[in-house]
Amino acid sequence: MDIENLKKNPEQVKQLIGLLSSLLDTNEDVPKQSNDNNKPRNKFLDMSEFRAHKDDAELDKKLHADYKPIPRNRSFENINVRCRICGKEESVSPGLVSSYDRYKCNKCSGSAG
Repeated sequence: MDIENLKKNPEQVKQLIGLLSSLLDTNEDVPKQSNDNNKPRNKFLDMSEFRAHKDDAELDKKLHADYKPIPRNRSFENINVRCRICGKEESVSPGLVSSYDRYKCNKCSGSAG
């Protein structure tokens, strides 16, 4: 095909354009879907554990519909204890003392003994 010949015959140019456009993919904007047959099947989706958290949530709603949490801010009184090393008496939280006769103050806890 000669370019000069094509300039004289616009009908032949339209035929060529039609032929070439039929070879092109017109759906370039649409992403190609991957072949799912090659992917391994996720067996966890078929297991009962996959739905276990949903079942647990439904059961909790049935069992604890009128349940209100108990406040955890219990008040306490400080207790007076005597250090077994230096004899210093302090007022401390009862949660810090495991045994009254084994208490050590902060100063003595830093030293050996």
